[in-house]
Amino acid sequence: MARPDPRDSDPAPLFTRLSSAVSDRYRIERELGAGGMATVYLAADLRHRRNVAVKVLRPELAATLGPDRFLREIEVAANLQHPHILPLFDSGEADGFLYYVMPYVDGESLRERLARSGELSVPDAAKILRDVVDALAYAHHQGVVHRDIKPDNVLLSGRHALVTDFGVAKAVSEATGRQSLTTAGVALGTPMYMAPEQAVADPHVDFRADLYAVGTMAYEMLTGAPPFTGASAQAILAAQVTETPKPISSVRQTVPAPLALAVMQCLEKRPADRPHSAESLLPTLESLSAPSGGVTPASTTPHRAVQPAMSRVAGKIPRWALALGAVVILAGAGYGALRVARGDRANATASTGANVAKSVAVLPFDNLGGDSANRTFTDGVHDEILTDLTRVAALQVTSRTSVEEYRDTKKSVQQIGAELGVGTLLEGQVQRAGNQVHVSVQLVDAARDRQLWANSYDRALTTENVFAIQGDIARRVAEALRANILKDASAITDSAPTIDLEALNWYHRGKELFDNRGPAAVDSRIAAAFQKAVELDSTFAEAWAGLAAARSWEVRTGIAGDTVPARRALDRAVMLAPSSAETELALAYYAYYAKGDYDEALTHFRAVAAARPSNVDAIAGIGLIAQRQGRFSEALQAEGRAIALDPRNVGWLVARCQTYYTIRQFDRSVTTCRRAYILDPTGTPTVENLTRTLLAGLGDTAAARAFLDSASSQQQGPDGMSMRSLLSRWTGDYATSDTWSDSAPKAIALDSIVNALVHGLNSRARGDARAAARYGAVAERIARAELTRSSSGSAFGHLADLHSTLGVALALQGRGEEAVAEGERALALNPASRDVIEAPRSREFLIEIQLLLGENEQAIRGIVEQASRPAPFGGMIPITRASLRMDPLFTPIRNAPRIESLLRDDAAWVVKDAPDE
Repeated sequence: MARPDPRDSDPAPLFTRLSSAVSDRYRIERELGAGGMATVYLAADLRHRRNVAVKVLRPELAATLGPDRFLREIEVAANLQHPHILPLFDSGEADGFLYYVMPYVDGESLRERLARSGELSVPDAAKILRDVVDALAYAHHQGVVHRDIKPDNVLLSGRHALVTDFGVAKAVSEATGRQSLTTAGVALGTPMYMAPEQAVADPHVDFRADLYAVGTMAYEMLTGAPPFTGASAQAILAAQVTETPKPISSVRQTVPAPLALAVMQCLEKRPADRPHSAESLLPTLESLSAPSGGVTPASTTPHRAVQPAMSRVAGKIPRWALALGAVVILAGAGYGALRVARGDRANATASTGANVAKSVAVLPFDNLGGDSANRTFTDGVHDEILTDLTRVAALQVTSRTSVEEYRDTKKSVQQIGAELGVGTLLEGQVQRAGNQVHVSVQLVDAARDRQLWANSYDRALTTENVFAIQGDIARRVAEALRANILKDASAITDSAPTIDLEALNWYHRGKELFDNRGPAAVDSRIAAAFQKAVELDSTFAEAWAGLAAARSWEVRTGIAGDTVPARRALDRAVMLAPSSAETELALAYYAYYAKGDYDEALTHFRAVAAARPSNVDAIAGIGLIAQRQGRFSEALQAEGRAIALDPRNVGWLVARCQTYYTIRQFDRSVTTCRRAYILDPTGTPTVENLTRTLLAGLGDTAAARAFLDSASSQQQGPDGMSMRSLLSRWTGDYATSDTWSDSAPKAIALDSIVNALVHGLNSRARGDARAAARYGAVAERIARAELTRSSSGSAFGHLADLHSTLGVALALQGRGEEAVAEGERALALNPASRDVIEAPRSREFLIEIQLLLGENEQAIRGIVEQASRPAPFGGMIPITRASLRMDPLFTPIRNAPRIESLLRDDAAWVVKDAPDE
């Protein structure tokens, strides 16, 4: 019998043959729609009992393409795991048909939305673009270019957008060539979104073609029509190559300037003139997707950065830097770079034409001495100049941790300026020879591509001369930027804090280590460096303040058993320099890390921020305390300001990821974590935070598993292993859950307690109550021994956690009254009135105890109450929609009417003071 030809043009036989060809896996229900490259059918997945969308390539394409090339290219999509990328379930060839299978999305395409609504509001357009660009940033980081971004390939479901068809356009275009795509009716409408290099069949198309398509799509969303239309595909392609689109602001004047500039930059003909990455567009889109619409004063156009001529070749300044920089300096509260609290320093309006806040990044100075000792000295000179500049209120000064990666960089000025969001760069060289020091510097105005100021200094090598040079440089920079330094001039000091150059070097070494400490990092070198400085000069107040901060950090991380060493160093700093910003910052760290007195710490952090508006540590401290006190809008604002001042520091993005998780805005948490991961794909915190949010926040087990599989074991850390354990538990693989829990490091006693409890909970899930009780007894022994050693309270809930886990251990043994008493004792030690981040964890443990004891009514009441409370970033079994649906602990109550109602009610999961998405 002859094989049926899938190129048969009769649709009825095609439908019949397709239904027969895939009948072992799918039941084809009906056609959903047809496009230039494929026809989409609604189908039932017989194996998994779910609705899916089966996309079948047009017969003429299938015949030209062939199954091997198609399957090889479509495999690209299968390896992309992202919240805004529609995943690929399956693909294959059957009876001549080439098809791929995706989830069936109950929504509409962006094309349908535009046909129905015309142009969109700015916030709605920005939200959709944010999701699309976030997906592209991830894909580009994986080396994948879409090549066919258009409204037809963007699906809208709820409040979110999903990008489809990764890998398909490349397969088709390479197999058929551009001519067939534009003349045979294939990919109808695609020419409207083709980049010029695609239109002329450039073989070297890269990710910047996707950015061009984003620009055309954004133009259409905001004006109701794409920038170029025509009577034929060839006419449209010619326009893409030769014509300049009308400025979007002339078509729709209400489009905010930052967005208009970003769209037009995406539409540049030359790829080199477009944004340097999809990721760089995210701050603009995040700010404009806020409910306010992201309206920014017209006077907020920023400076742009260029490479100083002394060591880099200046290139053309991309106009898109204007749009990105505007957001990095002044964006909506909680996204990208933020205004300085409510007293926005710019206070600029279109009518007054006032200057925006000036911005400067002090790049690492070149060490002309060559040896490591001279490098430490050179870095100290750089650091002191940067510190002096933070004293000038009218300047926005990028933090040292963000400029560090540009030491000996080969990046272009366009990249540095865009990545740091600054208008000017200060570059310098330092040489120390014998008893002489030479310092040369230059300040470059990026907007005009010219040198603003330059100078060189040759002095005898004394600390007094070095600090006089540093003070003079700081004043000259402020003057060159026309910053208002009159009231700040006295803050820039020429006085040396020590006469001992070696002590100064140790002090700067301690600062470098302290600034680069990771979350809960245990590093005794920090305190040791400061200790060496004060041993060399016992009157060095700043070094005593640094030592106090380092000792306070040791209390927080558990290195130090008491606060006495931190208090002694702090007392010395207060005695020597009671009013200095360094002492004030040390007082803040002591109050926060060592005492857990948030109000006192906040007072000191705010005092430092007032004295040094660009001090990122003080601003971040304000955000951390605002988070713990339940002022989440303020926390997000402070985190945004920290990101503006320190844009390459992944720690601030991780902090924002955790804040979004805490207020149960899990989609935004994932987006922020992915941005952090793009910046630092090897960092343990980024891997841990993203995995936790995917799993516990969104309940996306497939994405969590794929992400963990793509990360190395060194990246995962103990929390990553704990997440693997939880993932295995939620998917019913209890043996693997036990194995991963055993693999996690046991740095403190609580880790061992939790490991025993994981085994106990998994035993309960298997129905083995006796084994569960045995593991409960193990956990009890460890917990009681640790409680004996921990007689005092902890600022961060450690003692409460011991009582909570002891309660779970007792519940596994069926000792109900004792178990509940321990859970309630933890609540008393960890009240929400003191810390809204720590307290929910104790509540979740008590609910866990109640469920283990069969006290389901009490547990349900607690779950309903907990839904609208902050989600603790930790704990064994988080109470989220995902856990309620998947964790076996909740099986006895999952079908209770109040739980079913809770799972359906979005409003029930809104945390107080959580800003609207």
